[in-house]
Amino acid sequence: MQWKFILYNPSIGSLTLDDEPIGWAGVIFNLKRNMQWHGIFFEYAINLQFYGKGYLYIRKIYEDQGVDAQISISIQMKCSDTDSFSSFFEGKLVVPKCLFDCKDDCIVSVPIEQAGCLMKFKNRLDQAVDLNANADFDGNGLTSYGKLPFDLTLLPKAIVLRSITPSDNENIPGGYYYGADQTIAHGSGTQTVTNWDYLGISLKPYLPNDLAFNETSPAWAPSVPSINTVDTAVYTGTYKFSIKINRVTFRLRIYSGAGLVSGTAYYNCSLGLYVNNSLVASVAVLGNTYDDALCGSYVTLDVSNIILNHTQHINAGDDIKIAFRTEEGAEFHRDLLSDGGVQFAYLFTGTSPVYQALVDSQIDVRATILTAPTNTKAYAINESLSRIVEAVTNDCMRVKSDYFGRTDSEPYTSGADGCGSLEVITKGLLIRQFTSNMPVSFNDIYNALNAIHNIGMGLEPDTVRGGDSQWVRVEPMEYFYDSSTIIFTADNVPDIKKQVMPDMYFSSFDFGYEKWETENSMGLDEICTKRSYRSTLSEVQKSVTQVCKFIASGYSIEVTRNKEFVKDSTVDWRLDNDIFIICVRRQSGNLVVEQGQDCADMGTITDIIEPTTIYNYRISPIRNFLRWIKAYMADYFFNTADASAKFIFTKGEGNFIEKGKLVNGCILETAEIRESDDISLASFANASDAQPIYRFETDEFDYPLSVDELATIKVNPRGLIQYRKISTDPWSYGYIMNIQYKPNDGVATFTLLPKYIP
Repeated sequence: MQWKFILYNPSIGSLTLDDEPIGWAGVIFNLKRNMQWHGIFFEYAINLQFYGKGYLYIRKIYEDQGVDAQISISIQMKCSDTDSFSSFFEGKLVVPKCLFDCKDDCIVSVPIEQAGCLMKFKNRLDQAVDLNANADFDGNGLTSYGKLPFDLTLLPKAIVLRSITPSDNENIPGGYYYGADQTIAHGSGTQTVTNWDYLGISLKPYLPNDLAFNETSPAWAPSVPSINTVDTAVYTGTYKFSIKINRVTFRLRIYSGAGLVSGTAYYNCSLGLYVNNSLVASVAVLGNTYDDALCGSYVTLDVSNIILNHTQHINAGDDIKIAFRTEEGAEFHRDLLSDGGVQFAYLFTGTSPVYQALVDSQIDVRATILTAPTNTKAYAINESLSRIVEAVTNDCMRVKSDYFGRTDSEPYTSGADGCGSLEVITKGLLIRQFTSNMPVSFNDIYNALNAIHNIGMGLEPDTVRGGDSQWVRVEPMEYFYDSSTIIFTADNVPDIKKQVMPDMYFSSFDFGYEKWETENSMGLDEICTKRSYRSTLSEVQKSVTQVCKFIASGYSIEVTRNKEFVKDSTVDWRLDNDIFIICVRRQSGNLVVEQGQDCADMGTITDIIEPTTIYNYRISPIRNFLRWIKAYMADYFFNTADASAKFIFTKGEGNFIEKGKLVNGCILETAEIRESDDISLASFANASDAQPIYRFETDEFDYPLSVDELATIKVNPRGLIQYRKISTDPWSYGYIMNIQYKPNDGVATFTLLPKYIP
């Protein structure tokens, strides 16, 4: 094998070395899988020493141009004299690390790094990029993307405030209530008189005053029993009232100062909802008529299962009252009575003592606050990933993803909307409708998405831009393990060393979201919180954490949304600078917010308040863990179908008892699933979605490898290596973990992850 080494500087030109640099004979190249990213990268550790013409060339450039000097190196090879030289490696000298030594002969030692964009990308993984800026790190303009940003209307997440008046310990006044005197003039014929009374019911007593209502006790005409209460709304919004009273007892009589009346009496009652003393909804409770034989005696009226449902827009400051509206009337024979007053009296829930408990009755009021929709600037996931890579590499690389890509995504489209494509990110300040930048680093967004989706990334040729261009490929973990393509065969391997990978076995797992709202709303109803699980392994004590730092809590979104700029532009909010992630859906081609009713089977959802308005149901913690199971199921690779091969729920935060099922999108669960369910193969509609990709062990062996064979492997390093010790053995298959290649020896050390075969 023959080698050629060419140095190049834009100002001086190229230099072809007469001899290979010192250190080249023992160089090792690695084709290595990054076990966190799953992609395979071409790595090496080369520190070469240049002498003679090479030394003079490098020294001259350094003295003229300093540490910013650009010196590239092209290493070419051919196998025989009849072959032509072809490129083997393209790299550059790390000039700031040059060591010049002239003790004996003049030699410069300098490390070599791979040319291209990868090093820029790796060196800037933690550097934030403002997604609003259409410029790279060198100030060059970048293409504007339609979804970077775009206006997204945030729909209300229902905040439900509940008041329950218990059946056995809520005292209300009993005894007599008298209507105003009704005058009956003496004369012939009949006269009809009518009286109206209102008996108020409080929305509380158990609603905190600072949430939705402030209780007051204003006058309430025309008759004001002492138990009247009125609540004043704090928030403007849509309130859903569901009022149910199981049982109430009324007792009524009619009498006059001159004695018992004579005639036909009637009694009507309705339950009404009043806003600012105006009736907005009512339901008839009962009606009754009785004859003169009962006048002067109490008539007992039992009412059960009173239900009033109503949705009403309420403004902050509006007075809200729930009251029984009673109409008592009678037709009197005037010639039988002297002039005088007639009164209507009734008892509520009993006789004496004056204060009685509600018997077998409960008033359950839920005020569902749905504040008006607001807008935010939102950033599509695919475009956000690509913009960050474009900025840090000066548009040398972009992102390609079919998982996060859409049919209309930029810079590259996909044949269909991917499983993770209908998600966007935004910022607390933007949700509050402030003007703000949107700084996000690649590590920020990748780690957050990884905690949700179990993804990986690697480098591939950019087939759109062509040439030597590469794109950063971001896809689910399994994409980087091609189980159907054999890329190399090693037959008659002399020795295979098998080793368990103890660092890959875990006994406890944390999933979900780091932040969620509890202080200003019913946060305990929130499902996008944290979950913990354990395996059944007894000999392993190691934890793994895949907790997303982006906020997915619908309650956090709602509370932040209600602190909008127009209400107060001077107040800070603790979530102002946090990144939020929001699931969206297609509507006439546009991206709109997805809520529970859009993706979940409402008939299966239990143990959550107002499921139709929940956010981010597709990325709830248990579904995130379902997407991760294939990475950890190799804990049980000996028998993944065994009943003990499961992950057991141990604890959670917020609402971990909610249960339901997705009905569209990329569905993994076989049926409705509870946020605190244990997870096994039986949890999946398709067992293949949960089966391990590889076993937690390695097979290692040395085997001859030519440069051409290495080049073939590099075309699809995701594929399988086929190997066996002798021709009578069955074939084994493994994914590349590392190939250490010694080009001067023509030998490689293969370290493989054995493919899991059910």
